[in-house]
Amino acid sequence: MQVHFHLKSFQELTPKELYTMLALRQEVFIVEQHCPYLDADGQDMHVLHLMGWTDDRRLAVYARLLPAGISYEGYASIGRVITAPFARGIGLGYKLMKNAIAQTQKNGKARRLKFLPKLICKVFTSLWVLLPLALLTLRMVFLILLWC
Repeated sequence: MQVHFHLKSFQELTPKELYTMLALRQEVFIVEQHCPYLDADGQDMHVLHLMGWTDDRRLAVYARLLPAGISYEGYASIGRVITAPFARGIGLGYKLMKNAIAQTQKNGKARRLKFLPKLICKVFTSLWVLLPLALLTLRMVFLILLWC
């Protein structure tokens, strides 16, 4: 799947882009992940929006790039990182984060970057789910070797 990245300020977003971005954020964060928080937190007007669109104009990936001082004093940050359900499992999240980090460093005056807690928790949650499975698999292999 080919994705084209666009970086826009709030003022540059078209009404359709804004609606699509907000709808995807609600679909994933509020409905799918059961995180009932106020998504329209007032920061969207002061950040850059990185969007990855497919050739047929579907929003596949999104991230919000916050300059230093918006969420953390002295740190730029990346938040609201999303891969749409239809675009998962093909490496677009990696491309999004690579692009988001590069754009944050390029456009921000701060040299330091902080990731928002939700993203960090997601990574650690994934590790805690995968680690027991890996240990179980190793234990099974060890028991099979002992039995043979």
